[in-house]
Amino acid sequence: LWTINIDFDIGDSQIYHNSSSSLFTLILHLTRQGLKNIKSIIDSIFEAINLLKRLGPLKRVYDDMQLADLHAFLFQEKGNTVTYADTIVRNLRKYPSLFVLFGHELHLQFEPVSIIKTINALDPQTCNIMLISKLCLPYCDQTEPWFNIQYGQF
Repeated sequence: LWTINIDFDIGDSQIYHNSSSSLFTLILHLTRQGLKNIKSIIDSIFEAINLLKRLGPLKRVYDDMQLADLHAFLFQEKGNTVTYADTIVRNLRKYPSLFVLFGHELHLQFEPVSIIKTINALDPQTCNIMLISKLCLPYCDQTEPWFNIQYGQF
């Protein structure tokens, strides 16, 4: 067993999305055995990404995601009203008036060109892989000057 849990996030805050870029996060909670096999795990992730590139955008996957998002929106728990109001105000600049209340929650239309562009941007040469574990300390040969955090490159 190499992973205990996998978290995936494309976030909806300004930290994750701005006018020039988006941040896609994949967090793998590895076992000790997983840490020993990190290269194989990373290779497997990019093999899966390459499979997505070969398959191209799949309308049925989009439809499933849209339905799941719709159910999550319709049955969501009541949240913080100030946060909700802030989201609506931000949405006024992003979406047509019909979609201001839920545009940030739902996939509004199938956009194959955007999907292809996004998948093609997932590249081993431009990704940032962070391996966070005390077991990695022997490989940390550099220190970040502002926060005094040890790190290394692999």
